[in-house]
Amino acid sequence: MFCPNCGAEYAQKINYCKRCGANMAVPTSTVEVHVPRPRFAGLFWAIAAMGILGLIVCFTAFNEFANEGLRGDNLIIPFVAGLLFVSGIASGLIWQLARLVSTFQRSLHQSKVETLALPQHQPIVAPQEPVVSVSEHTTRSFDPVVYIEAERRRKYE
Repeated sequence: MFCPNCGAEYAQKINYCKRCGANMAVPTSTVEVHVPRPRFAGLFWAIAAMGILGLIVCFTAFNEFANEGLRGDNLIIPFVAGLLFVSGIASGLIWQLARLVSTFQRSLHQSKVETLALPQHQPIVAPQEPVVSVSEHTTRSFDPVVYIEAERRRKYE
């Protein structure tokens, strides 16, 4: 977290900057997002028309098979298979439509998005003191001269 006034960095959340005393609580504002309403009626009627057309095809095929002389299992099995196929496709499309509707309803509930608003009159500047490296004193050099120089410096300190 950085101070919006002087740019000092703080690890935890605080209310006021310890360096310059600026207010660190950033005001939040809500922005409403207007999502256009999709047209579900067209999808519903397309699924209904597909289901009715599939039933018409199944009954027409049943009638044609009966006119050709098929009886018993030879007539019922293709008819039931066709009905199961049409109902499976229709139920899959209805399931997808239900997911689409629920996703749209969920997005309406989450339409208010909180955004952080920084003050416009105060520029954010870099910290004044140097930042200590996280990896300082953790890397090793395989050059023996580096260790000899470090040992000499320790003797004279």
